[in-house]
Amino acid sequence: MFRFRLTFLVLFFCNCFICFSQNKTIYIDEQNNLLEKEIFHKSANSDLFTSHHYHTDSISIFKLRPKYCFGKLTPQEKNQLYSFFKEKYKVDTNKTFVVNYMDTLRAKSEYPIKNLFISSHDSTKEFEITYDDFLDSSKRAFFYYKRWKRKILYLNVYFKNNGHPEQIEDLFWYQDYDGQIKRMFNKISDGLKMIILHPNGDYYLESSETKLPYDNLFLKKRWDIYKQEFDNKLKALKLNATQPQ
Repeated sequence: MFRFRLTFLVLFFCNCFICFSQNKTIYIDEQNNLLEKEIFHKSANSDLFTSHHYHTDSISIFKLRPKYCFGKLTPQEKNQLYSFFKEKYKVDTNKTFVVNYMDTLRAKSEYPIKNLFISSHDSTKEFEITYDDFLDSSKRAFFYYKRWKRKILYLNVYFKNNGHPEQIEDLFWYQDYDGQIKRMFNKISDGLKMIILHPNGDYYLESSETKLPYDNLFLKKRWDIYKQEFDNKLKALKLNATQPQ
């Protein structure tokens, strides 16, 4: 569904610009709004966003992706999501959720035989690890969060499974049926990797590693301070981006 949206977006802009140029470049924000090139680059070079590139033979699209953000579910959204967790995952919804989100849970055969850098579908470089390293990092994360099991529930969640088992020893992987979780947290619909969700509906989303300490986030220490700092940075960035050079 989400890949379809991106494909539709590319085709839409192609139809808009193909009559004028065979090599049109456009810039859009995280909500697919058109941006001027200078404003785009100011945002992309900040510590709040990354830039991702999608292209066809006739058009190049540069899109902003938030590195992280804070938010709060409405009571209706919270009830809908927690009902989903109870029904599909059979888990205790009184705890704070820490969700390691994977768009694709790959089969063992799809991992490289050694760690390397590759070009991704959006022309960025990504670090690919071996399957053994994937399992090792999954186990380390599981045992790390297990220390706070009375307060924290750690979940590995995937949107698509290419043939990986859903359980290996104490490790479990859960399906995001119909992309419900991904749709709920659509502030970072592309590249969502981490969700920290508190019982009152406060949440933190991440697509790229930040300097914020995870233990403070999931134990909700200095939460209001981190959120205010984020809001201030975003406000200052938007104000600065519109200022003439």
